[in-house]
Amino acid sequence: MPIQPKSVFIRQSVIGAEKIGLVIPERAELLPRAIEAIKEALDKRPQWPEVRETFLQALHQPPTRPPHRFSFHYLDTPIDPELLKDGAMIDTAMYRFPVRDAVLGVFDLPAFRDEEFSWSFSSTSQIAIVAAVRIGETIDVVFDQDFDQVFHVTKYHFPSGVPDSGYGEYAVHVSIDELTERGFRIVSSYEPNSRRTYSRLPFFFGFRVYGRAKGDPEFPIWRDLLAQSIRDVLFQRWHHALLFAAFALESFIDESLSVRLSAAGVDEAYIAHVVRVSEKRYKLYALNDTARGLTRRQIDKVYSKLNKLVFSPRNDLAHGKIAGTEITSQQAISAIRVTVEFIWDWGPDAREWLLPRIRPFRFEDLI
Repeated sequence: MPIQPKSVFIRQSVIGAEKIGLVIPERAELLPRAIEAIKEALDKRPQWPEVRETFLQALHQPPTRPPHRFSFHYLDTPIDPELLKDGAMIDTAMYRFPVRDAVLGVFDLPAFRDEEFSWSFSSTSQIAIVAAVRIGETIDVVFDQDFDQVFHVTKYHFPSGVPDSGYGEYAVHVSIDELTERGFRIVSSYEPNSRRTYSRLPFFFGFRVYGRAKGDPEFPIWRDLLAQSIRDVLFQRWHHALLFAAFALESFIDESLSVRLSAAGVDEAYIAHVVRVSEKRYKLYALNDTARGLTRRQIDKVYSKLNKLVFSPRNDLAHGKIAGTEITSQQAISAIRVTVEFIWDWGPDAREWLLPRIRPFRFEDLI
């Protein structure tokens, strides 16, 4: 007899709506008017004296304290251009803080494999998928979206909403197999010694796919290299992350210098020569004339920081002076952060490329 295909519940949706996700900095100013409003609200609940004191004590703790506690703020897109100017501030009605610090704070987030901010920063398209999984059976998912690259898939498990269905009583494992730009396979099993169920009710799982779809706008080369560095951090390939952060920083410096020299009417052949042979310190001197207005001493300090955290360890790696396994997570993350900091400070026109664009989505809406 011919095999009869089984009916499989799979729904997909391209996630389009964006928010700009920021981290409220550790040193954000707690606004006096917010404190007074909260005190007034608590005073209306005199039956909660212990709650009042606990809440007021917590209120004076920093909103963020890396690496274990983070508070977030979200902006609508497109962002107000005024917020990308030097010294721009955000007022949330609770806190006031510089936009610059809030962007840099994103790159202090721990390098969790499923960290949403970092995957959103390093991809250009996302789709949401909900599948009804019967444990022990495999499901092949074919994307409705045409991807050039798929970087990662995160999982989400939510209750069925069916009363007395036994949700939460079964230890199951669900993994993603054979991930390509066309789709992936869902593989599931019960954990050893777990309870089994022979109910026909499936377990519902959500999957968020991060990648680059065909036709997506291209990143500038430096931004593409920075995205690769972030992805390497998420997979804990620390030495690759440091290398790509260095490549991103070099690319940004060379591109910025080329644009400025070209605008000044310098011959293209000479620009290529200058970019190829000039020392990085002197490239910063040249960029400073039109971008920053710093003293030579201040530029030397900037260069020393970049050299210490990015270029020197990159050179040691590239020349075989140290092994890739000797690069630590802190070194990789510091290289990324100082790269982002430099690009923000020296490239006002590049700032919008540094904003993590988060795409909120409710998987429940697909059921």
